[in-house]
Amino acid sequence: MSEVIKDSSNNKSPRISMLSENVQDFQRDYLWKVSIAVPPLGLIGRYPEYSKAVLDNIDLWMNVIKTPSSNNKAIVLNWGGERSVWAGPSEAENTMDCEAYVDMNWINYDLLDACQQLTGTNESNASVTKPFYVMDIDLVLYAVDKETIVKKFTLKRAWIQKIDSIDLKKDGSDFAKFNFTIAFDKRVNKIGKLMDLA
Repeated sequence: MSEVIKDSSNNKSPRISMLSENVQDFQRDYLWKVSIAVPPLGLIGRYPEYSKAVLDNIDLWMNVIKTPSSNNKAIVLNWGGERSVWAGPSEAENTMDCEAYVDMNWINYDLLDACQQLTGTNESNASVTKPFYVMDIDLVLYAVDKETIVKKFTLKRAWIQKIDSIDLKKDGSDFAKFNFTIAFDKRVNKIGKLMDLA
């Protein structure tokens, strides 16, 4: 029968003490904010109504977002009777699916749609060059005090890949929401234990 070893000084399990000292608390899945840190060059020129205040506060309409994933290909090599597994190139999808509410003025939807239209308009399917439609997007996570930043993901050279249709129904009773997909070249992590990992 296994025995739990306790710290006689405070009568607590060492594991519990380490959890309290190192973990302190757990991240809440609702304490986060999204903002467009660097807007697309093409957006500012064509749509001057989207001021910095709008870009910074796009989070007001956000409902669901996921952190970027990490995934590398496993390369298996057999040599001299040994089998070794090596880390290969990244296979991360570099896309994020999000969900947002539609406000009465359609500010957030029109903003994201304008960004997506830079990659190919519905009228002509013409796209501006990549430097004019990419942006930097910040995803910031907060501690329980709702002020202390504990983690920050920056999506570099991101763009709006897709905006899904909105479900509208006469017998509905919920707020209108829509899904959209962000694509990006790479992500940069800041704050936390590991800093500035690209």
